[in-house]
Amino acid sequence: MKILIVDDNRDFCGTIADVVEDQGWDSEVRHNPESALQLLEERPSDVGLMLLDIEFGSESKLSGLDVLEHSIKHYPSIPVIMISGKGTIETAVRATKLGALNFIDKSSLNNERLVGVLQSAMERVTADRDNEELRKVIENQGIIGRSPAMMDVADKILRYGRTGLNILITGETGTGKKLVAQAIHAVSRRSKHPFITVDIPNI
Repeated sequence: MKILIVDDNRDFCGTIADVVEDQGWDSEVRHNPESALQLLEERPSDVGLMLLDIEFGSESKLSGLDVLEHSIKHYPSIPVIMISGKGTIETAVRATKLGALNFIDKSSLNNERLVGVLQSAMERVTADRDNEELRKVIENQGIIGRSPAMMDVADKILRYGRTGLNILITGETGTGKKLVAQAIHAVSRRSKHPFITVDIPNI
């Protein structure tokens, strides 16, 4: 999962890439909007976060806001942080309305602030991807609902299903105990083996 840096200032890109990689993340650099959009089209799953400049040289017909708008529409799972050396309040507001996660003025940017912003953003990326995995777990097993309570159930299915522990599922008739058991089996190390239920008569 890479941090994509899009800026026409090569020295600035190199500095940011060094900070990104010092924190243990991978980086990829593009110097114009067109090549950034090409990368997103070809390998969207490689990009976890995008740092995107607003202003580019006259050689490009697109601005950073154009890329932001396209990215939010077609790749909504990729958060975008806008960066600019000529930022105005109006531009920041527009970027936020378009869906930017954050807006950073280059003049106030230092390593400590950049690291803080990136850590916060990557924590959100990780949480979003974890939630997406949880949603897939419950949807694949026919469990309906995305409420906090259902997401908590899905979290427990993943957390305990991947262990070798015995799991007791309790609840009233019709609350979905069998669906939960099937989901636990699906994420467990025994998933390639048959799922077997045994009816135990009341004593």
